[in-house]
Amino acid sequence: MGTISSGCRVGARLASVLVLVLAAASAGGAADAVAVPEAVAATTGASPGGLPVADVPQPGAYRTLPSARLLDTRTTGVPLARGGRLVIPVLGRLGVPPTGVGAVQLHVTAVGASAGSHLTVHPSGVAPTTSSLNYEVGRAVGNTVTARPGADGAVVVTNGTATVHVVVDLVGWAQATPRADDPGLHTIAPRRVWDSRTGSRPLDVRGTTVVVVGGAVPAAARAVVANLTTVGASASGLPLLSWAAGAPRPTTSNGNTVRGVAVATQVVVGIGTGGGVALATGGGTTHLVLDVVGYLVGPRSQLTAGDGQVRTVAPLRLVDTRSTGVPLASGQRLVQQVTGRAGVPGDASAALVTITSVLGPKNTGTLVVVGNGEAKPPTSDLNARVDLPVAQQVITRLGVDGGIAVIRTGGTGHVVVDLVGYVSAVPAPAVTPPAAGRLGDGDSTGELGPQAAALLRGSVRYALGPWWRNVAPTLLARPLDATAQADTTDAVRRLSMEAFAVSTAVATGVYSPDETEVSQAQALDRVSQVVGSVACRHRASVVGGWGQTWQSTMWSSLAARAAWLSWGAMPEQTRTCVQAMVVSEADFATRIEPLTMVSADGVVTRPGNSASEENSWYALAPAVAVAMMPAAERRDVWRAAQVRLLTASWTRAADLVQDPVVDGQPLTNLVSGSNVEDDGTVVNHGRIAPDYSTNAYQSVDAILLATLAGHRAPEAALLGLPAVYAALGTNTYVAGRQFLAPGGTVYDPLAPFQPARFGVYYPQGCDWGPGQVLPYALFDAQAAAYGFGGPLGTPTDAASAAARHLAQATEMQQRYADGHMFAGPSEYTYVGREEHTAQLAAQLVLTLALATPGEAATAVASADVAVTPLGQLQAPPAPSNESRLMQEGQPRPAG
Repeated sequence: MGTISSGCRVGARLASVLVLVLAAASAGGAADAVAVPEAVAATTGASPGGLPVADVPQPGAYRTLPSARLLDTRTTGVPLARGGRLVIPVLGRLGVPPTGVGAVQLHVTAVGASAGSHLTVHPSGVAPTTSSLNYEVGRAVGNTVTARPGADGAVVVTNGTATVHVVVDLVGWAQATPRADDPGLHTIAPRRVWDSRTGSRPLDVRGTTVVVVGGAVPAAARAVVANLTTVGASASGLPLLSWAAGAPRPTTSNGNTVRGVAVATQVVVGIGTGGGVALATGGGTTHLVLDVVGYLVGPRSQLTAGDGQVRTVAPLRLVDTRSTGVPLASGQRLVQQVTGRAGVPGDASAALVTITSVLGPKNTGTLVVVGNGEAKPPTSDLNARVDLPVAQQVITRLGVDGGIAVIRTGGTGHVVVDLVGYVSAVPAPAVTPPAAGRLGDGDSTGELGPQAAALLRGSVRYALGPWWRNVAPTLLARPLDATAQADTTDAVRRLSMEAFAVSTAVATGVYSPDETEVSQAQALDRVSQVVGSVACRHRASVVGGWGQTWQSTMWSSLAARAAWLSWGAMPEQTRTCVQAMVVSEADFATRIEPLTMVSADGVVTRPGNSASEENSWYALAPAVAVAMMPAAERRDVWRAAQVRLLTASWTRAADLVQDPVVDGQPLTNLVSGSNVEDDGTVVNHGRIAPDYSTNAYQSVDAILLATLAGHRAPEAALLGLPAVYAALGTNTYVAGRQFLAPGGTVYDPLAPFQPARFGVYYPQGCDWGPGQVLPYALFDAQAAAYGFGGPLGTPTDAASAAARHLAQATEMQQRYADGHMFAGPSEYTYVGREEHTAQLAAQLVLTLALATPGEAATAVASADVAVTPLGQLQAPPAPSNESRLMQEGQPRPAG
């Protein structure tokens, strides 16, 4: 967008907003239900919730997902019984859209079977027919499975005649195909095309051709997805080959036999002469059953070739570690470049490969294939064995360098990797700049607006002066890579906070070149430098970059907002990196299971540690993605994740009992427990933690972002906040053994209270230092602006509290001519305290600039998308130790 150079006019408008807020607050008490404001729709043809119609993939387009575990019966200790069924919801989970899905691709593993038998994966509501996986006693056996979800959005795993543990991992999904000849991936009811046991000789090295076109497979099909099951092999370890009829016989195999055991392998194989596929062994004989479960239709033109279509290539051996003599050991990665080989284009999104574990005395453990640079997932693609080779065909997304990595867990052995296909490029979603007109300007007078603007100008003066000269060079020189979470300087976050503050000051017209002695153009150039360094070193743009870790959703949201608010001033490369970072972190958030301190049945799962802060910062990534790219095909998936995380952030046990409808879903469908005491108290690090209550501003960020984008925020953005805010002014603590002197409420301590100038009483001490007043001013202003505070003169009078706390923050900042706020770690222990001040000041200015009190009283948000019930989702990364970011020599948080 074009930047706004209206001097201090927005600061004046901020004052007028406060006047309206004060008037609204004095008119009556806080309502039980808090309404979320609605902005004007940003585009014509918008959905009822103000969001534009989302893009959808072309029919049959395939989308890989980071491997994620849907189910593992070993976690319960109860195996699947003989004839048992597992119903597994897949739509709307772990990045799969809630609608429009034609197929999901899974990796299914059978473990600890009591005897040999089989599993069948099929749509819910459809009777099983052919087997999907054959297992044996004492062995872990896996297979890739492509299946259609049923009408209820679930697939079913039906067991055979033994007890067995079942592990199901999600690999990817394909868009539905209305017509049989649409380009892309199609699934069909499993169709048995050939069974050599019925009137045919066993398969041998001479090979045979089987016609697969016909019936449900149209003449337009260029490849089939088939289950090849070997039965009655003459020996174990025989290679199984499949290829397009009439094409040269490959030297690579798709699977291997086990004598006396049926072995199923799913493959994608091209269709050749006469609509057939060729099959052979590399030696010996075996009976073979061929079941077609799907097919591929090639793109009709080059215009459709780049929309995530699966394409086959002549098999190419990427690597065989036997040729180097160096086997792959446990914990090691075998990296191979894919793009640029066998005709795979540089913008391909995924690779279709066959990995083979070669037999050997130490060849145990598991193998998994990931994009190069990606973290090892909690899943596997292949279970190796010492007595036989094992082959498995898998699709995996490519790393940002176009490469893949095979990772071994356990054992040591040789590995062969063959390239057999790829998935073409996936179109990048378009970025819509924020609605500049929403920021407005004006010439009114008042108190809070000018103070907030002055506070931000002071922080920006410090940022572009002493900080830019003395601190920024050190932070920019940090690696900003995969070690960022352990970086004691917290460089990524601190850089992002300052960039956000400067960009906000410019976009709102608060920026003053006279104060900073830096022109607006120079200020934006520095924003660009910082954002470019942060975003272009994210894992979405460089192998080994930072991201997809604890707090990374918060860091990325700050850097992204800095760029978005000044989008027109960002270089093209920076824009590209920001867009990739936002998509990556939003996708990461879709795989996060909301954390709770207490389960729905009252079991304490995180003693003394609310997860309110974590959930609300995880929600920031999808919130930013929806705001910046509201028409992205993954928009609904991001929004659903945002709603789940926001809902879990500040929920109480009492809320679970009442079970209100939130964004179209019963609350208990969205969360599995609570994080806040029924009286609104937030407990963290083993103590009552008022400073953690203020992190509710991360949830309110959803409203600011949605308003800038011109659409509604989810109702979940304000869920629980009335109780959390009220607790600061109404919960009374009596000094004694449990609570520190002098007692009282957080906002109204009894006399004598020291240090009185900070104005906030911590009944059980403070984790980060008593000088954090600005977070309270921000929370107060948001409570007043969005209606979850109380009327003037009451204990929950948010408008008066905002004025009081902002005055205290202003007094602290005015002690120093250069614009910084704190005397040192004795007031605030966080190493990035000045950068955090700049961020909070920017959010305060945005809150006052964007809030429209009249809307807060009348508008009610409706659900923009279908929000999927929680289900069993993958756990988030383990929290790290916050104390690493404290100044040396300061006390550490308890817990």
